[in-house]
Amino acid sequence: MDGSENAPPHDDGIDFRALFERAPGRRVVLSPDLSVLALSEDYARGLHAERKWCVGRALDDIIARWPDELR
Repeated sequence: MDGSENAPPHDDGIDFRALFERAPGRRVVLSPDLSVLALSEDYARGLHAERKWCVGRALDDIIARWPDELR
């Protein structure tokens, strides 16, 4: 570890959350208990759900609402 994890955030005007959410490809950030912390629009489409609805929910709960043919 180089100590950079304690460095203050850069204020360079880049909206990294927007970049992450809109970047092509399926990306997700999960908490240790597998709750969704962030996900890309592509990942949300793959889950057949709205991105905002998914954030904060357990991944298992999102998948459990799928129709049987998608599981």
